Amino acid sequence: MPTRDHQALPVDDGGSDQSIVEVLRRFGVDPNDWLGSGGEADVYALGVDRVLRVHREPAKPGAVEWRADLLAELTASADRVPFALPEVIDFAQIGDRWITIERRLPGRVMSDVLRESTGASREKLVRGYLEAAASIGDLVIDRTEYGDIGPNAQISAPTFRAYLEKRANFNLEAAGPDFSRIDPKRFVADWPEPTAPSLVHLDVFPGNVLAEGEQITAVIDFGPIAL
Repeated sequence: MPTRDHQALPVDDGGSDQSIVEVLRRFGVDPNDWLGSGGEADVYALGVDRVLRVHREPAKPGAVEWRADLLAELTASADRVPFALPEVIDFAQIGDRWITIERRLPGRVMSDVLRESTGASREKLVRGYLEAAASIGDLVIDRTEYGDIGPNAQISAPTFRAYLEKRANFNLEAAGPDFSRIDPKRFVADWPEPTAPSLVHLDVFPGNVLAEGEQITAVIDFGPIAL
């Protein structure tokens, strides 16, 4: 989701990506309305209260719908956290691009706000960021097992330790024979077993958090790497 780490893609009439040009024209969006980019999409202002999220690469089957469903599930318990969540209003495929129309969230990317913040205001902002990250687990997500929740989730288990062992086995096999002597059971033996599953975002950093002044206003980019 939005960061200001690079310039907007060229999307004028002679631009290099005509599929984005088609999408912007369809919605009457000016390329100058670009708000930012992330690992998956470019985001443009769509009026004052909505944004247009344009995937840069063809989305995997079901991935866009899965994200919309996850955000709808989390929104049901949004009153438990002190920040706003993304909300998908609609989604569609236009040409070879998937797009979502989403509620526009308050604030600016925290990494930008941090550059301007000093002293006690900066300290309060950072404390708010840590508190926001800690509160994500208060969001309600109804899953019976621990593990991956993405659209192509592969690994889950009835206990957290069992999930970690499966995950370690998968990663060690992918890493090759140099790691064959590592015993996954010993690797996970000392991990505490939680009393119940809760959501883990796994990509919380200032580029995925919005802020205004000293306040955290939103956490974004709940994606397929969440557990």
